Amino acid sequence: MADIPQTERVALPVTPFLVAAGVIPALCAVVWGAVTTILDRSRTEVIGGVIGAGVVGVCTALAVIAIRPWVPKSLMTWPFIWMSSSLLRAVVTIGVTLLIYSATQFGTVSLWLAVGMTYVATLTGETRVYAAAMGKACGGRPPRAHSPEDPVNG
Repeated sequence: MADIPQTERVALPVTPFLVAAGVIPALCAVVWGAVTTILDRSRTEVIGGVIGAGVVGVCTALAVIAIRPWVPKSLMTWPFIWMSSSLLRAVVTIGVTLLIYSATQFGTVSLWLAVGMTYVATLTGETRVYAAAMGKACGGRPPRAHSPEDPVNG
């Protein structure tokens, strides 16, 4: 059983990442709008939640474009790039949400709840796309370092 070389260069699929970045926040906005309307919440709470979901969608799409998944990179480089972009996206999302919070009259709790809900849902979807892409690149198994003590790899 041959291991995947750690220097193998692969590109990640762009379309599933962008679909996750667009569809999941849109679904969260629709769910937020429907639930808050059914619960007869104020208009500012409905709009604040929908705007919060939009902020997450835009920040996620920009983060996906920033990592340039169409450019082949080493299998060992992708995890660092993806985790770094996720951390930076979280910081930017919080920053943009704070700007919207301080500049508008939208419901505070609804804005932050919608951002949190949408962020977790989007990150979960993006993680599934990333894991599937890396699994496919590795032939369904993670790359392992060779060890003389390991009877399988030795």
